[in-house]
Amino acid sequence: MGGSEGRRLCRRPRQGPHGHPPPQSTGAFSADLDRVLRQLARTARASGSIDHTPYGTSRASTRSHYTFHSAAISAAIVTADALTIQNSAAALGFELTLDPRDLARRSTSGRPPLRTAPPPPPA
Repeated sequence: MGGSEGRRLCRRPRQGPHGHPPPQSTGAFSADLDRVLRQLARTARASGSIDHTPYGTSRASTRSHYTFHSAAISAAIVTADALTIQNSAAALGFELTLDPRDLARRSTSGRPPLRTAPPPPPA
């Protein structure tokens, strides 16, 4: 018998905090936006229409209005998500540099403080 019997052949997905899979941005957009893009693509293909989309010049570049714009919008969504995560991490990192008493008074992220402030010394 081979040594691979009884072993799992697939990897276990990476786990984020609290045992959940890590969040991922797919760049997906709503069905309404998809519908609008498809209608605009039909309009761009109609006879007499002028499409001013700056398609690439290489042979591998798309000539499809829908593909071009849906890819650009998806890339913008992923970029915005990444910037949001980066800004949130910077704000949380900044909170770690503050005095715990300051954290009790205000929070830069709008969340409750990460740690509680010690009680004031007796007067």
